[in-house]
Amino acid sequence: MNLELSQNGQCKGLVRAKSRVNPGCLRSFIMFHCFEGLKTAVQYATSLECKLIHIMAGLVMDPSLVDDHNKTYVNNLKKAAPILEAAGIVGIIEPINQQSVPGYYLSDYDKAVSVIKDVNSSHIGLLLDVFHLQQIKGDVTHSLNEYFPLVKHVQVAQVPDRHEPDTPGELNYDYVFNLLNKLNYSGWVGLEYKPALTTEQGLKWIERLGNH
Repeated sequence: MNLELSQNGQCKGLVRAKSRVNPGCLRSFIMFHCFEGLKTAVQYATSLECKLIHIMAGLVMDPSLVDDHNKTYVNNLKKAAPILEAAGIVGIIEPINQQSVPGYYLSDYDKAVSVIKDVNSSHIGLLLDVFHLQQIKGDVTHSLNEYFPLVKHVQVAQVPDRHEPDTPGELNYDYVFNLLNKLNYSGWVGLEYKPALTTEQGLKWIERLGNH
């Protein structure tokens, strides 16, 4: 696992792509006109030497149109895949729990897996945030093993308060990091949490848990 930070405090992890709301559909890259937004994200990622772009799925404005949303989401990911492939970049999609973002379109891991399989491109993969995984599905051990073949990036935070991994909560990150090692995860680990105190104080957990 890669837990190091570069000298400027940032890692070569991923770039996030998103756009404005399109009425009745999703707040995401799929509503970029002519995919110009995605192409811009690819330019940024290339300049920063990032190999991943987080493609946000967005909010469902009209639940009655969910079938249309599903078709649009898959079709546009299929259109995005060759753009990403040409740049040597992988687009990653992330299930987000409904408590954190009510109405978020992609809030189910099985649905995310189905989408990735429908797109059928090595340049579209799964962003697995253990914080969201615990709230959406639980059973972290079985879930990590099940979804790992599609995982391109991992993020961590404690549940339920979304603080540092070593703060009190539902998850044992000693165990989680050991499991990731057993699965031979070699990518970056994103630290998407709210520091319980200060950022600098919060990073001390890496001295203990970051040695896995």
